[in-house]
Amino acid sequence: PSSALTWGTFDTVSSALRVARTGRHAPLARAVEASGASEWTQDVALCAVSGGVAGTVTGILTCPLDVVRTRLQVLARGDGSGFSVAEVVREIVQTQGARGFFTGVNARVATLAPLMTMIMGGYEILKRACAKPAALPPSAPMTQMWNSNAAPLSRNNAL
Repeated sequence: PSSALTWGTFDTVSSALRVARTGRHAPLARAVEASGASEWTQDVALCAVSGGVAGTVTGILTCPLDVVRTRLQVLARGDGSGFSVAEVVREIVQTQGARGFFTGVNARVATLAPLMTMIMGGYEILKRACAKPAALPPSAPMTQMWNSNAAPLSRNNAL
């Protein structure tokens, strides 16, 4: 469930941010235009922010499942047999209430949000770095980096 939630949230958030970024009268569009950031930088930032939001949502919504799973792994009866899912859920509700299902949510979010930010932003950087040079605009930072360290990239000497 966490992968579906992460990728679904990422796609929803990144689509909404792309619309907000390209709308003529959107506040985000005006802020991006005023920043002077290149399109490459804007795309990487958009993916990184979307990844952070996706990690946060995933961390919060999957926490109850993680709490039950963890308790199933560590709790055992005196005879060595384990508890059922229903028994664990009942025990959490009776001793801690609904809040018990969110034990450790801060740690999950503190782990998943930065992780997804780095994964999604890093993926966007790698995707662009591995693209054929003709597919990138000439002003893309990666193209400039390659051109400063090696012979200019063209269709004749492309990677």
